[in-house]
Amino acid sequence: MKKLVLAAASVLISLGGLLLSAQPDGLLHVYFLNVGRGSSVLLRTPSGKNILIDGGSKNTVLGELKSVLPFFGNTIDYLILTNPDRNHIEGLVYVLKRYPVRRVLLGKIMPKQKTFLTDAFLQTIKEKNIPSAIAGEKTSIQLEDGVAINILSANPIAVKVAYGKESMFLTGPSVHQNKLKKRIEFIVSKTKILSTKTQD
Repeated sequence: MKKLVLAAASVLISLGGLLLSAQPDGLLHVYFLNVGRGSSVLLRTPSGKNILIDGGSKNTVLGELKSVLPFFGNTIDYLILTNPDRNHIEGLVYVLKRYPVRRVLLGKIMPKQKTFLTDAFLQTIKEKNIPSAIAGEKTSIQLEDGVAINILSANPIAVKVAYGKESMFLTGPSVHQNKLKKRIEFIVSKTKILSTKTQD
């Protein structure tokens, strides 16, 4: 009986820790994920919204997301594809199949850009009935917590993220992450970048 009580207490403590980790901290977290070849950036907003920009190649992004997303807050609120080449789109196909996604934003895929990966990406969106939209140069996402996602160009998509006085430019080809060996996290308040962390 004593062992059962201790086991139950251990489970409750673990669940409590998971619930606490899911609580937003009022800061913007920007993760440059270590996906090997390609690029992938996760934004976790002050209110706990998750915005994933690109997914790198292969399925490496899944392990990165598992490391940074809270267990009870792993819904991707916005999934943004900046460029349909393999180094940006392939990982997103795996993400769409593994995680709940609320909305997809992408550039127009031209006929010469179509591949089996773009077909799989669009088919998965259709099968899961996920709302999607083609981004234009003036597309803007204004979140209630003050984070703004602004599209500066449409093909490939160039993204500017703004929060208070701080802003960061996140564009497909110009986010050079091919040699990124570790995950990098920026923690941002409305007035400044508070800290930068490098994680394996």
